[in-house]
Amino acid sequence: MNDLNLRVSGGIGEKVKKPAAPLSIPYWNTGVPSEFFNNFLNCNSADNQLKILKQYLSSHGDEFDQETVKFLVLLFWHADAKHPVKGFLKKHITDSRTLRQPFTETLTSIIIAETDNLTTLPYEGYIDTITRLDAAVDKFQPGAEAVSQLEIAVTAYYVRCLETCVETLKLHNNTAGENVGAEVKSEPLAPTEINKIYDLVHLTLRLLLYMIQKVTDENRSKLSSMFQRIRTIIFALMLGKEVPMDTKSVSGIIYLTLHLFENGSSSWITELEEDRSAENGTVNLSIYSAVATVVPPSELAVVKVKGQLAVLDLTEKILTLGDRYSSDPSHTLAVARTLLSIGRSLDAGAALAALLARWCWAHAEHHMDSVRHLAAQLTARVVAAAVQLQKEGNPSTLEHLFASLSTVDSSRKTFYVVLTALTEALGAAVLARRPGVIRDVIHALNTQAVQACATTFLETLLKKHMQQADPETIYRQWIVVILETVKCESDPAVLGILEKILTKAVQWDSGVLRYILPEQRALSSYQGTDLKCILLVLGVVRKSGVAYKGVTFDDLRHCAYDADDETRVLSISLVSECPRSTQPLTEDELTFVLHFLQYNINAQSPSFRQLVLANMKKILKRLEDSYKVLKRKPKEHSKEIAYYLHFISELRASCFASLSTGGASYGRRYIALQLLSWLGHLHLAEDRTWTEERAEILYNLLEDSYENNKVLALEVLKNCPAELIKPVQSPDYVADAIAQASSVRPTDCVAASYKLLLMLSLPAEFQPYYKDHDVPSPACFGLLHKILSVLREQCARAKDILRAARDAPMYGLVHCLARLIGGLDASAIANNGWWSALIADIVTTCESVNSRVAGVVTAASPEGLLPGDTSSDTSGQQRPVVCPDRRHRHHICESVDSRVSGVVTAASPEGLLPGDTSSDTSGYTLQIYLEKLQQLRSQCHSQQRPVPRVGRGDGRQPRGSVARRHQLRHQRVHLTDILRGATTTTFVPSAIANNGRWSALVADIVTTFESVDSRVSGVVTAASPEGLLPGDTSSDTSGGARLEDGRAVTAQMLLLCAWRSVKETSLLLGSIVSRLCLEGEALSWTLSAKQVEDIGEHLIMLLSTVKHRGAFEQAYVGFTLLLGRLWKCKSALHQLPLQWFSSIERGFVIPADGSTEYCATRRGAGLPFMIQALVTTELAAESTAPRGRLLHRCLALCLAVARDPPGPADAARAHLVLRALYRHTTPPAAHTADAIMVAVRGFEADTWTERNSSTLLFSALTVRVFGVARSSGHKLSARNTMTGRIFFLRYPQLYDFLLDQLKSVSPESTLRPSLFPTLLLLARLYPSALEGTVSNLKLERFLPHLVALGGARDAAPRRLAARAAAPLVAPHKCVAHMQSLLATLADPKIKRNLCHGLLCQLTVLMELKPDVTIDEDFRPALLTAIRGTFWIPKHLAGDAPCFLVADEWLKFINLVLLRFPNLLDDDLPSMSSLLETIIFSPTPTVTSGREAFLTNATHLSLIITTTPASLTKRCLQHTDYEVNLAALNYLLTLHGYKEDSCPFLDHLSIILNKGTLKELKCDRNYVKILCEVTKNGYLECKQKALRVLALTKDTQREIVKLKLGNNVQLTDKTVILQLIDSIRNGHASLSSIYLLSLLSFVSKPVLEVVRVLYECSSAGNEENTREIVVGYLEKHLKTLMEVSSGNRAKIFEWSGLLFATAAILLEDDSPAVRQRAANAVLTALHNTDGCQHSISTLASQQWRSAAAVRSDGPALLLVLAALDFCAEVDTGDELGEECRVFDQNETHNVYLEEFVWSRDCAHELKRIYRQTDTNATIEEYLQGLLTNPDYKETVRKLCIDNVADILTGRMKTNNPKINLFLKILYE
Repeated sequence: MNDLNLRVSGGIGEKVKKPAAPLSIPYWNTGVPSEFFNNFLNCNSADNQLKILKQYLSSHGDEFDQETVKFLVLLFWHADAKHPVKGFLKKHITDSRTLRQPFTETLTSIIIAETDNLTTLPYEGYIDTITRLDAAVDKFQPGAEAVSQLEIAVTAYYVRCLETCVETLKLHNNTAGENVGAEVKSEPLAPTEINKIYDLVHLTLRLLLYMIQKVTDENRSKLSSMFQRIRTIIFALMLGKEVPMDTKSVSGIIYLTLHLFENGSSSWITELEEDRSAENGTVNLSIYSAVATVVPPSELAVVKVKGQLAVLDLTEKILTLGDRYSSDPSHTLAVARTLLSIGRSLDAGAALAALLARWCWAHAEHHMDSVRHLAAQLTARVVAAAVQLQKEGNPSTLEHLFASLSTVDSSRKTFYVVLTALTEALGAAVLARRPGVIRDVIHALNTQAVQACATTFLETLLKKHMQQADPETIYRQWIVVILETVKCESDPAVLGILEKILTKAVQWDSGVLRYILPEQRALSSYQGTDLKCILLVLGVVRKSGVAYKGVTFDDLRHCAYDADDETRVLSISLVSECPRSTQPLTEDELTFVLHFLQYNINAQSPSFRQLVLANMKKILKRLEDSYKVLKRKPKEHSKEIAYYLHFISELRASCFASLSTGGASYGRRYIALQLLSWLGHLHLAEDRTWTEERAEILYNLLEDSYENNKVLALEVLKNCPAELIKPVQSPDYVADAIAQASSVRPTDCVAASYKLLLMLSLPAEFQPYYKDHDVPSPACFGLLHKILSVLREQCARAKDILRAARDAPMYGLVHCLARLIGGLDASAIANNGWWSALIADIVTTCESVNSRVAGVVTAASPEGLLPGDTSSDTSGQQRPVVCPDRRHRHHICESVDSRVSGVVTAASPEGLLPGDTSSDTSGYTLQIYLEKLQQLRSQCHSQQRPVPRVGRGDGRQPRGSVARRHQLRHQRVHLTDILRGATTTTFVPSAIANNGRWSALVADIVTTFESVDSRVSGVVTAASPEGLLPGDTSSDTSGGARLEDGRAVTAQMLLLCAWRSVKETSLLLGSIVSRLCLEGEALSWTLSAKQVEDIGEHLIMLLSTVKHRGAFEQAYVGFTLLLGRLWKCKSALHQLPLQWFSSIERGFVIPADGSTEYCATRRGAGLPFMIQALVTTELAAESTAPRGRLLHRCLALCLAVARDPPGPADAARAHLVLRALYRHTTPPAAHTADAIMVAVRGFEADTWTERNSSTLLFSALTVRVFGVARSSGHKLSARNTMTGRIFFLRYPQLYDFLLDQLKSVSPESTLRPSLFPTLLLLARLYPSALEGTVSNLKLERFLPHLVALGGARDAAPRRLAARAAAPLVAPHKCVAHMQSLLATLADPKIKRNLCHGLLCQLTVLMELKPDVTIDEDFRPALLTAIRGTFWIPKHLAGDAPCFLVADEWLKFINLVLLRFPNLLDDDLPSMSSLLETIIFSPTPTVTSGREAFLTNATHLSLIITTTPASLTKRCLQHTDYEVNLAALNYLLTLHGYKEDSCPFLDHLSIILNKGTLKELKCDRNYVKILCEVTKNGYLECKQKALRVLALTKDTQREIVKLKLGNNVQLTDKTVILQLIDSIRNGHASLSSIYLLSLLSFVSKPVLEVVRVLYECSSAGNEENTREIVVGYLEKHLKTLMEVSSGNRAKIFEWSGLLFATAAILLEDDSPAVRQRAANAVLTALHNTDGCQHSISTLASQQWRSAAAVRSDGPALLLVLAALDFCAEVDTGDELGEECRVFDQNETHNVYLEEFVWSRDCAHELKRIYRQTDTNATIEEYLQGLLTNPDYKETVRKLCIDNVADILTGRMKTNNPKINLFLKILYE
């Protein structure tokens, strides 16, 4: 049921904006009564307030008293910046002439009152006023005027605010400045609070700068008195380490502004002349950036400082600072912004351009996006300046740019950024400098990283070039290169780019066409890539609208069956793509369309099928539009009209021919029906000829397996004359349809509903109830009445639910009712008493149906009733259960004994590692085993009888037996946990060998476990996977119970009857309310308000009590339909959803006595769905009320309950409702942050219920925040990650929360469960380029805590911490971080847990940062650090080896070798020797983790060894399976056969040396060693060793000797026979290997080999086996067809097997096998490779033709027509057909169309018969072929049961395929 799409369209996917709160004014009391004031303040929504305000202002014009003005000012002052009232007031006051002045004066008085307070306030006291002042001056002139009147007072207020903020930061964190007094610091502020202060500081600085810049002359002296205080603040901020760089930049601008204010406009020169080398670099950068921002560019370019231009001096200083602080992203970004600002002064000359160009080259590939973009913008300015300098006679700068460009690798974006800039400035002159640039850049399009910028450059250059060059030049330099690339290009993205460029070239200058297209060469001579190339060109010409007649559609015929999907699509697009839809289609075009469909109507690929249909829709649209044009002059266009009509007729005939083949694939049926549907809507005057056969075809398709095919078939059939549809003329038609609707098969029920809809679409004379009732829609009324009467009868019989499941399933009839009501005209039946009564009866009956099946869907077991589960209690909480369902599994591991825990975790590789504990638990372990085993044995013996099949008479289970079984389960799980932990960690088998007590204990364990299994076998072998059926006491194993008459009722039938009845009734009730007229909505209505309310209450009851997921999900859909109608009602019904939601709110918290209206399951059952329906439908409804009211109420309720839950069930309920809301809506960010905190805390709950619901909520939140997972495994897709800056700007509360979660964890202690979601969240974050620039919330604060978690006791947190830490490391800090971790690892005494955790972090860091590079300066230090870890593999020789740590070290070293190939060259010999010593040393005492280590150690040894051949042989002879397997993987990699994938094997595949394989093959012992490996007892080793042998020449005899022994003399025949025997009787996974050996050994094929080929070609074999068969046919099919020796029977068997094998492969499920088979067939038939580029449809057609022309052609055609393709799976199901509720559809090959073979072979055979000179009838001729002794046996073997059907001689058999075959022959 998880695949159900439960989203409601229309508004649910939209982001829900929190509605603005109604505006209130604190302490407002005018004393003057005013209706306007009272109405406004008493409104409950901002929208209504805005409406009242607009009405009042518009009605009063310009006359307002002082109180009203004051009221408006207070509204403006207290409203939020984005409040709608504030926005409206801004616009209105600005436009009002009379109101503006009094408003400004009153606002001034308000500001005075707010800022005149001289008392010291905390920083929070300034936030509101500063924010309001900012809103007052922001794009609001009256507000700016009010503030300007208080310049000094407001400025002083700003200064006080800044002083308070700086003092707060100094007092708490010492981050606002470096020189702080010795005052005692208070408790440190939280990071989010610090960030809040910095936000206030930044805003205040901007306002202060505004005041300084706008100050009037009369206040300049007063303002100067505050400069010293301002400078103190500014320097404190610029010196602060944690102050965001943007704030420092504003501080620098204020500092320079003050300096200019005091010393004059030219005093900025002194800042450049002053020596600042000793000062803080951040302060200098802020001041220099201010100079570049404040000083005009023209002044910088003229004034000189110390003998050189000021702009040059400034640039050099900034570049120096940038180099000094290059590791700080915020500094780099500030430098980039400053340099871009300086770029405005590029008229200063070549020197400045050279300086800036140097910086651009260095930063064009910077890891920060913003820096790269700024560098690209600056590059464009530099290039423009260089071009201008060249024009002025100074080409040096431009020459330098070209020279620098030649040194840049074309794989870098810088190369294309500079080229584009040069092209924009120079045009096509770039080609003179770089002649081959076009070809080079086109080839670079395959590089994904530069594809976009390379495309931009090509388009820019082409446009410039075409403005200056002639068409011939464009053809030579552009078109030729593009076409050559298209021929060898397979990437669709690159082809699309090249096609776009070609199209633009043709559009810009059509003169290039005469050079592009061939004039004389026939298109049929093109093949493969050449063909695709020319089609691409033709498509470009077509899109450009240029007329060209050089190629006809006759030349395109072979394109329709080309093997390349893209080629076929390109061919049909030549018809569909046309600039004008009214352009007439030619006869050749229409003929080609029919030809194309012949080979492509059975499209199997969904994507290709959609492309075919898209093109066909365009063609039919063009056909219709152009036909209208032709009809205007019918005499002139009579010929065109004739072939239009002929085309329509042929297309319709072709579609019906495809449908007439009973076994047509889904693709063929869907395309044919879709085309017929479109043809039915064409407004053409063609002759629509219908026949009974066509009507029958469409009628049969009403029972198609696919719903969309049913819909299309009904749509087409409605256009058919009713007299041709014979089934509807039967008097029993309705009865038969109702009987079919009463089937237990859901597919039959759906088919019956479509048949009834068909009857209602026919003329009145064909509708049986049309004249029986005098009501609107009488036929539908009568039909509904009839179905309802049968439904009542079935409902009455459903008192016995088992009998109902077998004989009266009910849901089919309800489905038919819903289908019929869905087509009613609601207005036509409104106010009709008969219809109202009928609808009322239907509603009542639906409720009765639900009451009948309630016992099943409300039971505790979701899969059926439990034994004796007949009581009315459906809570599922108190009733004992026989087989505990999923909701109780959490009890298993909640109370594990602490002593057991100590044993399990003491030396676990997933917990404490060796070396972290000194506890000796070996003596205690045996005692624990004995205790737990004794408890388990006593519990098992107390259960003396098997689990009862029937409960007590009162419907309850015996309480004692249930309790004992519960304890039994606990004891077994406890003991199993102990054994699992012991065998993987503390167990040393050799230590307990020959110990009598241990031997006895193990024997007792085995015996006891067998007893346990026998006790519970009665449950786990039952038909229902979650429990037994009522009365399931018989020994019958058919899958369920039996009725009195012996008929079976399976668990599936019972459950299906119940949940689908609920489904259909819910959908029907919802549809009734949503479609019919309601009381109060119109004068005429069908449903009363009481009925609507009752239906809603009934659906709520279902959602409250039903536990079956499928049932309550469909009840949710019905409830959604009902709510969607109610929200739009304008009557009292509109209030019903609010009332229901209020009721849910009241009952949401479970009372103390535990009673509740809502049932509970693991996912909350229907309650979350109920709330989800109420919330989402309100969001989707178009209402005047604020959207999202219920959403916010629900979120507030659930979050409140989840934060402080009264009980575990309440918390789980809140979690699950939140989960439902977050899966289907987008709540506000503030609620999302709260929900995440609630979910994370829920992981630490005491009960499993809370923890489970928390995991579900956390999963939904993760998807909502980061998107649906785009990748599998540990590596996250970039789409599922987010910068820390964006994440914490959206959810700032989470910064402190997540940081506290990490701080609260101690690696040495037991880890908190909440750590798991915390690490998962952090793993999805990565540093932003703007981190530290506009926000102080940096990810780097998390990194130390994550590094510390590397020492956690458990392995899982260590690995999760590694995944979370790696993304947080900025790219430029990766090497330094690696060195830091390696330095810690250099200590051999490091704790093993920490060692393993740090190695994990290093490994993940190398995996996730593939672009990390090291400079030469860092190489020695990194090498030394890596060498410091070499003690890790050496310690394995000690007493306490830790293989888990060593294995992680191997992974790290492998990545180092792969990423930095030459770094460890000097250490490789010693490392290789060390690893070989460890691999081949004796097995140590401690072996935990040794297996994985040996595998990877072997791989790494093979990577670094200088003698791989010798090492491989030694590894193959190793005693450990893992070493053997690693060596075999290496050998398979050398052979080019890579089965497994891991970083080590990927590395081996990169560096593999084929010489190693040659060296091994020269060794005589190599094959013997491989043979010995097959005997080590491991199937995987045997499989891979045999594959290596099979890939090695002349090893078949050795393979056979493995089976027969070495002393047997083997002839060639014996080898062949033994290999064939192994293929047929050996292990299935080895069949392909033996087949490969056989086919490699056989030089001349024999009949037995051909038989094996046939056996291995069927779909039941593995794809690898079938690939080997088709590979053999590719080489030898032509030879096999020419064999003619032997008697006629043998020759025919040979031919029959060969043709059958090829036929089966041509219909293979795998597209690759199918295409290879087509290539083999076409090559063999045409004796050339020229036809290998065609699809299997053509190959199949020609293969049948090839069979027909042979001497034994008729018999071969008979074989192919009746061939058993062996595509069905034998399930061994013993159920009768009447018990199958769903079609099995269990076939190996769902695309097989064997009916096509039968049809076409029948036509060929009939043609041969007619050409044969014989007097025999066709029946006698066919019987003669079947009884011919030369053919008889082969036909019987290949056709199996199909032969018997043909021999009957009847036209109708039980085999549809044979029926079709005989029908064609005999007609």
